[in-house]
Amino acid sequence: MRALAPDINAKRIEFLKGVLPKISRLALLYTPTDPGSERHVGNAVDAARALSSTVSKVEVRTPADFDVAFAALLRDRPDAVLVVTDALTFLARKRIIDFGTEHGIPMIFEFKEFVELGGLLSYGPSLGDIWRRGAHYVDKILKGAKPDDLPVEQPTKFELAINLKTANAARPCCATNAACTG
Repeated sequence: MRALAPDINAKRIEFLKGVLPKISRLALLYTPTDPGSERHVGNAVDAARALSSTVSKVEVRTPADFDVAFAALLRDRPDAVLVVTDALTFLARKRIIDFGTEHGIPMIFEFKEFVELGGLLSYGPSLGDIWRRGAHYVDKILKGAKPDDLPVEQPTKFELAINLKTANAARPCCATNAACTG
């Protein structure tokens, strides 16, 4: 099965550019050991370049790596960060969001669950819808369907979420963030 998530990184970057049009330096926070990371990185780099932005890659492999990653983000100070969702970044989502909020670095995510915790912006498939579809498959299997006979489905419901409280709180950082439009 081909993962859809990397293909919508371009749309995420477009949404981010729509909210913060002056973004020229984007950082990508990701786990290189995650099986889908290579496609995520390639897709995001291509999309950012198409929109006249550069991309720096910031890797995390373990929870201990976040301190080093955050130090790199502070040192290089990107206009925004695209966080690639995997098990590690999902588990550390509150820590990531708190860092971005504290330092006035806008971040975009894949799932609205990040925005519900205080993240700025997300665009991606609905986890609730995915879980419901999974339950539908389990029901079919429990009723005798062979898993090999069931079709592979891609998500069909996507959600764009913006945390207005986070967006409004970011306004004071406009003086120090070139990406902010005031």
